[in-house]
Amino acid sequence: MRLQLATLKEAVVVATEPLVAVEGPASTVKRFALEEGSRVIVLEEQSGWCHVRDSADREGWTPASALGLL
Repeated sequence: MRLQLATLKEAVVVATEPLVAVEGPASTVKRFALEEGSRVIVLEEQSGWCHVRDSADREGWTPASALGLL
């Protein structure tokens, strides 16, 4: 399945502390950390959480409030 680039949203981490991407919305299972200023692609939004992919192709969920859409 090929995603159309026009439908993807890009965001930047605006949290001043390292942001931990977790396995799922409200999960405590850590996947990786993102620093302030890191750019991500938002794949999905759900109940105040965003499913994101970073430049290393890692995926995880972060609070939407920690991201600024570009």
